[in-house]
Amino acid sequence: MHTHFTPSKKPFRWLFFVAFVLSSIPALTGQASPQKLILFDAPGGGLGGSQGTASVAINLQGTIVGTVTDSGWGTHGFVRTPRGQITNFDAPGADPLNGCTCPSAMNDLGVVTGSAVGTDTVSHGFLRYPNGAFATFDDPNEGTGAWQGITPLGINNFGVVTGYYTDANNVNHGFLRFPNGTFTTIDALGAGNGAYQGTTPYNINNLGAVAGIYVDPNGIGHGFLRSLDSKITAIDPPGSLGGLYGTGAALVNDAGEIAGYYFDASTDESIGYLRSPHGSFTTFEAPQAGTDWGSQEGTGVESVNVAGAVTGYVVDSLQERHSFVRTASGKITTFDIPGQLHAPYSWIGATGDGINAKGQIAGRWRDANAALHGYLLLPEE
Repeated sequence: MHTHFTPSKKPFRWLFFVAFVLSSIPALTGQASPQKLILFDAPGGGLGGSQGTASVAINLQGTIVGTVTDSGWGTHGFVRTPRGQITNFDAPGADPLNGCTCPSAMNDLGVVTGSAVGTDTVSHGFLRYPNGAFATFDDPNEGTGAWQGITPLGINNFGVVTGYYTDANNVNHGFLRFPNGTFTTIDALGAGNGAYQGTTPYNINNLGAVAGIYVDPNGIGHGFLRSLDSKITAIDPPGSLGGLYGTGAALVNDAGEIAGYYFDASTDESIGYLRSPHGSFTTFEAPQAGTDWGSQEGTGVESVNVAGAVTGYVVDSLQERHSFVRTASGKITTFDIPGQLHAPYSWIGATGDGINAKGQIAGRWRDANAALHGYLLLPEE
């Protein structure tokens, strides 16, 4: 049985006002090169390979959310304040060993959403409020078998959550969950109905636009944008057409720009892109990105801020991973963390997971033992 939290109307009106103010902050015109590096670990993180601390997102205030895996392989959520205080948490119903508390996103009010996976390996949605209170939720159409359920991936400042649910046939469908608890299903035209096909929204901006990908009946990925009037537009960077994989990610910011990456039709290299609100594409490759056919090399986009600055990862010609940042003006910097693992053909290293409107970057990196740690990069003032 799930615990549901329903805010009163008065606090909700206050949240709406604060969210409006935050979403009205003018966009930045650019981002300076990162200057200050802060490394951190959530309490109880294990020191073995793939254990430890992994950032997921950073909000306007500089609060970071992510996961921490302990030495017993239990996975929990954490929140790190701008002053460096870290609090671990477990969502109601989550089993750290057989499942996890897996945060995926956080809005500028500090409300976290993500997945609470229980002993039955079914995923349930959760909200964690800044005061530590939780609400859990499930889509009425989701499947209840192993590895089915609901997976929230984005939340805006008005408390609207998006993501996908997996039905009883293992098909993905997008959803919107509104603060009053009602749901809307999102199915992109052309999405396949086979197992592991369907529609996967990645995020929602403060104007209510949703971006993500859908997988067609041939297993090819396509980006999409769902506008506030429910119109869905396919987003296919020109270089992705005719390939084996298509588009791998699509994220929309408050300016209506879409960022993501696609797989080049001739080489299978992943290439970053930005799509303007008018539909024009700019593609980019971060320094050190490899171009070998079929080796999962290239540039992957994980986050875009309101100014159009982007962060993510680079896989080089040795299949090692590095973080990168692309400023709103188009300057791209690939960077490593001191002590970061360098292991050829491992596809691991470091990743920029989130970038906020101030240009602050939260990410993860692996040490010589392949254990995970968090990092925060602050831009020049």
